Amino acid sequence: MNNKSRIFRFKQFVIDDAQCAMKVGTDAILLGSWVQAEESKSKDSIAVLDIGTGSGIIAIMIAQKLASSPLIDLKEVHIVGIDSDADAIKQAKLNAQNSPWSSALSFQQTRLQDFNADLQFDLIVSNPPFFNVLTQDLHKDDANFMAKNRQQARHTVDLSFEDLVMHVARLLSIKGKFYCILPADQSTEILNIGLEYNLHCFHQCRVKNSETKNAKRVLLGFSKEQKTMEKTQLVIRNNHNQYSEDFKQICKAFYQNF
Repeated sequence: MNNKSRIFRFKQFVIDDAQCAMKVGTDAILLGSWVQAEESKSKDSIAVLDIGTGSGIIAIMIAQKLASSPLIDLKEVHIVGIDSDADAIKQAKLNAQNSPWSSALSFQQTRLQDFNADLQFDLIVSNPPFFNVLTQDLHKDDANFMAKNRQQARHTVDLSFEDLVMHVARLLSIKGKFYCILPADQSTEILNIGLEYNLHCFHQCRVKNSETKNAKRVLLGFSKEQKTMEKTQLVIRNNHNQYSEDFKQICKAFYQNF
């Protein structure tokens, strides 16, 4: 693995992903920005689970969001990131230690299937491998498709969509919410599996690189409560190939130039 330092500087924290097979990318930043973390507060404390945490970027983004809310005491926030990759967990711990919210963050090396907790989570997030349920390969649109070590990094062979949804349903609190990002052409698969485990999609946001392109990604929000699904669209770049105002609005708390 290339251990050359790769530093990503955000407004309030820094991420190094040199030790991680799964690198920081737009998908993780999009998901971390889109998640309505503050709405997960249903009691005095908040428990958050980040599945396939990698460098810990999404967990740290959520920590920033919760810390900025006047209604939330960071002492009552418990964010756990899990990953089967030992190097990723080491990197996530270092990134968390270098952030302002280290007291709220912890990381464990484990497969989701083997993860047990003595509580249920108010918020679960995942930027999963783009798993193909038929071939058990990464989806061809995954930026890491060609790298074998990256295929292995997030246990793609033994974490199917059904495994992911089944264990999310097991770990999610009654009023909790689950957010993920996937290729647009795989959204129907996970929506149907979600229904089998009483997880209902309440928000689907299709993400397009530009107005003239088809959606390549979809952001999904699930809960155990049946609600009318909100359908929205996000265009990353406008006709002038500049970041759209909607994208800037979503990510402005993190990107330095927004």
